[in-house]
Amino acid sequence: EGGGALARMAAMAASDPASDPVEAPAVLEAAAPGFAARAAASLRADGFVRVRLKSTDLASAMYERCAAFFDDPEASRSTHIPPRDRSAHDRRCGYSRERGREFLELHPRAACAAAALAKADGPAAAALQAVAECAEACHAVAVAVLEELAAEGGEGGEGGAAL
Repeated sequence: EGGGALARMAAMAASDPASDPVEAPAVLEAAAPGFAARAAASLRADGFVRVRLKSTDLASAMYERCAAFFDDPEASRSTHIPPRDRSAHDRRCGYSRERGREFLELHPRAACAAAALAKADGPAAAALQAVAECAEACHAVAVAVLEELAAEGGEGGEGGAAL
């Protein structure tokens, strides 16, 4: 059942990082002043950064809309990835069920995203739109941090690079 898998994923995402045995870096607020510089420093020090998006409502809406999508058999049928597109891993958009797992895949910057959004309705449209909005927010955060890293010139300090 898709809803069960999504609920487990949401529970993992909401788990308390303070209970983890390995001390993790602090969660950085993407909306805070100086966020990109602190994120770049965390990447250099830890190899990763934990970020809270500017709007936590985006992730909540995405989980809710995806749960409704996975609970609606018609929504998954209407967005099913055709067999001829299954091997195009970075260019396919839609629902897939294979080898005991099911997922909704959307590559917002690929041509298939606009087509998937245009033909979807009901829970499928709501889920795809929420995924696209969340992906766009993540992309904006990534660009800000990459621009900061480029401006710093990386660890070697050779000067910035254009993105």
